[in-house]
Amino acid sequence: FEPHHWRIDEKAARASFVSCISHFCRSQLMCFADAKHWEKMHIVHCGVDPSRYSTTLDHDGLNALFVGRLAGVKGVPILIDAIGRLSETHPDLKLRLVGDGPDRAALDSDVAARELQDSVTFWGYKPQAEVAEELAQADVFVLPSFAEGVPVVLMEAMAAQVPVVTTRIAGVPELVEDGINGRVVPPGDMHTFANALDDVLSDGDLRRTYGAAGRAKVVSYYDAA
Repeated sequence: FEPHHWRIDEKAARASFVSCISHFCRSQLMCFADAKHWEKMHIVHCGVDPSRYSTTLDHDGLNALFVGRLAGVKGVPILIDAIGRLSETHPDLKLRLVGDGPDRAALDSDVAARELQDSVTFWGYKPQAEVAEELAQADVFVLPSFAEGVPVVLMEAMAAQVPVVTTRIAGVPELVEDGINGRVVPPGDMHTFANALDDVLSDGDLRRTYGAAGRAKVVSYYDAA
């Protein structure tokens, strides 16, 4: 948010090699850096170890998982709204929120105001090994963010063969291809996010297809090795 303050142009000028985590991030640096420095900007993905994640899943369409900081940029109110919208068509749907942050109390109040306490559970921070265990129990991973780079947590979910529903921002579409290995919807669009989540929850074959394609994408392009 503060490229001028942090002098990203000068840092690129002084560097001999610039690692950019996505084409989108590279393009944003190109906005501020002199064109004579562009050739030293290279795409080097962040990555995960796919072998750490179980791919033996019980796809019953009942368990949604969010992992991330409970802060404004993550768009969690969009997610809570979606769970409320789907409560009639998916009465047994459960959302587990893993993570903590400054918006925890406000989000908790929102859940209570919507009478969704039986559907939405806050689990607080969990280490990476426990996140992997949570993914092994999830049927869909949800990330309605407003700002990201290329979220490693999406790579983790896809490595675990969990279908993802997320937003079309920054480098996310380079990882998640809408209708191929997950769903990617406009950020901030509550109606479209809820509909996409409904589609994934309602179709076990679709979840398996997205899950398998998602793991293949991570293994091919985002393996830390």
